[in-house]
Amino acid sequence: MADRWQPVTGRNDELRPSGPENVTTLLHVTAHDGHVHESLRSEVGDHVASELRFLLALACTLDAAPVGIGVSGWVMAARERPGSLSVRVYGPNGQAVAAFSAGAEHHAPQGRDDAWRRVVGEARWLLRGASPDAPPLVEPPDPPWLIGALLPAILAYPESVRWLADFARCATWVWLDIATHADRGPAGRETIRDIALADAWILGGRRGVPA
Repeated sequence: MADRWQPVTGRNDELRPSGPENVTTLLHVTAHDGHVHESLRSEVGDHVASELRFLLALACTLDAAPVGIGVSGWVMAARERPGSLSVRVYGPNGQAVAAFSAGAEHHAPQGRDDAWRRVVGEARWLLRGASPDAPPLVEPPDPPWLIGALLPAILAYPESVRWLADFARCATWVWLDIATHADRGPAGRETIRDIALADAWILGGRRGVPA
């Protein structure tokens, strides 16, 4: 089930924002060693984006209450603030195994920068030699960015390291789609809460929260 988050190529995703504000490249930073990877929006499959759009909206609306991510026993808790998204992923044993934050363009950068620094702080238990291309981790780069950290409980799930990074990347791209759209102005505004409530209404409450 976790292989759904793997990158794909050649997809024409209808959820991608159009116009000059369209973001095509995301800086994905690993907090443990500063490794940097440039992720492309086109790597996120249409079906994955559609599923995550609702799950992420629901998690942000519930404001840190756990929501299933479609992998048996795994859940996430998410909080959205102006210009930033913060997520923790919990394993089947109920312990947090990963944390990541994402930053987007916004007129109030302080909260976005704080989200970056929190993840950097959570990575201190496992520090490795910095990559040659690593940016200074004290200050975040220009958005959009994603920074992720594994937490000590990951030692119980070493096989999950790769797909957790892929999940963080997919979730960030979907959030950026929504955040970019919401920043276009009141006439075209669609918040993450709007999406969760609209989907729940359309489905008549039958979708529920997947385990």
